[in-house]
This record gives sequence, C-alpha cells and structure tokens, in this order.
Amino acid sequence: MKPRIIGIVGPIRTGKSTASAHFQKKHGYVIASNSEILKRICAGLVMPANRDNLKLVGDAIFEVLGNETIARFRVAELGSKNIVVDGIRYLEEVDFYRKNADFRLLALSSSADTRFERTMALTQHGKDSEMGRREFALLDAARSEAQVPLIAELADCVIKNDGAMDQFEADLDRILANWTSHRNS
Repeated sequence: MKPRIIGIVGPIRTGKSTASAHFQKKHGYVIASNSEILKRICAGLVMPANRDNLKLVGDAIFEVLGNETIARFRVAELGSKNIVVDGIRYLEEVDFYRKNADFRLLALSSSADTRFERTMALTQHGKDSEMGRREFALLDAARSEAQVPLIAELADCVIKNDGAMDQFEADLDRILANWTSHRNS
C-alpha cells in the first residue's frame, strides 16, 4: 500500500512542485500545496497573492497558531485520498504527520547554480519576478526556509535533482515503489 501522505522538503527550486505533479499524474496523489491555502486566505482578505504577501500571511498564521497548523488541517481533511504535500517547512509539521498519518518524507536537493538557473527560466515564464543572485540568496534566508536543512536530515529518502527530467521521475518512481513494497511485507 502507498503512503497516505508524502511530504516533500527542499530549498526553493529543487523540484518540489515537479515531484508533486509527477506523483499526481502517475500515482493518483492529490497535491496539497501550502501556498495554495495561503493564496486562498489572501484572496479572502482581498490581498494580491504575491510572494511577499504569502510570506506575511504564512508567518502570521504559524507564529500565532503554530507551525503545524496547516498539517492539522490536512490530516483533518484527508478522508480516503492520498496527498503529496508540496513544501514541508517546519519540524512541527513532520512531527504532526508522523504521529497522525501514514507519512513518508522526501528531501530534494539541487546545486545553488541549478536552482538559480531554474528561477531565471521561470522568470521568463512569469512565475517569479526578476531577481539577481543576491535576491535569490535572500530567499534561502526567509523564516520559512530556516528549518529546511534540519528537516531534510529527517527524510526517509533524499534525491539529488540536478540531472535530466526522466532520471528525476525514475528516482521518484523507484522511491515510491520501495516505500510501497516495504509496507506490503
């Protein structure tokens, strides 16, 4: 049986959304993006859902209600579906998922150069605003990124995502098959 919840952790532009989309398309998982919840909150507050506002809303929620707030919501709403959480950011999330659900944690890593190149490519497609290396480096210093290295150390598996897309997808499939076979034995 597949894990009910797969959490993905990694710095910005390591392929978390790409991995989530792969798990959705090929394995039937529902993508549970924390930023989507924050975007809905921004929309309700009639605020633009840009990176700065998402950060402000997320920081406010987590500082007041706790870093596991969205994880609690996810587990309460889980039902019969399998989800992939695109972007685990806090140790409390991992602790909550491990205590309350059938959960596996996947860490993704990529070189700083690869991540910056991906950011520049997405800028051309309108996803990220124009930024230089200095601004990109500041993203890694955000509150939401502070615990990422610690969480990655807790991962059930790590993928280095600096290669070709077909290799990345094969690595994702191999890991899910491994998790599934260990659960069935």
